[in-house]
Amino acid sequence: MLAKKAMALLDSGKDTIIEVVEYNKGAIGFYKKLGFVEFEKGKGHEVSNGKIMPTIKMIKKIYIDIF
Repeated sequence: MLAKKAMALLDSGKDTIIEVVEYNKGAIGFYKKLGFVEFEKGKGHEVSNGKIMPTIKMIKKIYIDIF
């Protein structure tokens, strides 16, 4: 419910892009249920020990009904 409320607050006229750690399959599945799809590898994020957490970018495109 919280995610759906947050999505409602975002600009409905623009695509929404998120970045998720690629091994977090639970989060990826959650976002897929909300309509997001994977579209590219992210640059990753450095953690305190100098390692990089690999990420993927996901997008939820807007759909405009023209009829």
